Amino acid sequence: MIKHISQGLTSPFAGYRMLRQHRSLWFWALAPALITLMFVMGTLIWAWNHLQWITVKLLELLPFEQTVQFLLETERSGGWWKRAWEGLVSGSTLFLVKVLILGGAAILGYVLAALICGTLWEFLSAGVMKIVRNDGKDVGGPFTLRSVGVAALRELGKGALLFLIPLIIALFSFLPVVGLFFGSILSPLCAAFLFGFALMDYGFSAEELSISDRILLGRKHFFYLTSLGLYVFLPILNVLILPLLIIDASAQHAKAPVSEGVSGNRT
Repeated sequence: MIKHISQGLTSPFAGYRMLRQHRSLWFWALAPALITLMFVMGTLIWAWNHLQWITVKLLELLPFEQTVQFLLETERSGGWWKRAWEGLVSGSTLFLVKVLILGGAAILGYVLAALICGTLWEFLSAGVMKIVRNDGKDVGGPFTLRSVGVAALRELGKGALLFLIPLIIALFSFLPVVGLFFGSILSPLCAAFLFGFALMDYGFSAEELSISDRILLGRKHFFYLTSLGLYVFLPILNVLILPLLIIDASAQHAKAPVSEGVSGNRT
């Protein structure tokens, strides 16, 4: 477990070493990275410029007032202690909402870019796996309009899961008592695993693995993918190192022995 977590956290360095050694990967790494950076920057700038309006609209849909009132009632002392507690509760709740908004905007930009770049990332993963396995066998199919469309639909599905599942779990953070666990622990861990899984999934897609095979491999690499996915919480930086993360995720997938029960096109 510790080894896999360490591999996930150091994946940018491993990806950089491989990219530096193999110039054939440069185009497939840099072209989609620049496109993704433009989209993520665009959605973040838009969300920042409209942050107040989005916050108000979102709070109208969430049980914000009830949650704050419950938390305030837990502190019944008077004087400046009560005023400080009220400020802490209101401020921290608003801060959490704004972080969720900006995080959602970054994910939205990533998803929009992935609709265009999905096929390019798959070619990057295929190139990495061919190098790692060193068996001379090509992975993946040709670059066609159909492959771009299929990759776009696949990215749309992954983006929906990456955005909606952590958001739904985060909404439970407004519940009394258990909210802290859902908002502070479960939702971030879920987002990290899904992001890491989405990165390794480019290799799965290049090999045309079935959904059941992908789930099996996701479970097998759970600790690596979760630690790899922690970079989702570093906006802008995670976009800059995205090719390195995908390279290392693809390399880890290629190095792993064929798992029992996996019936896809693994060599």
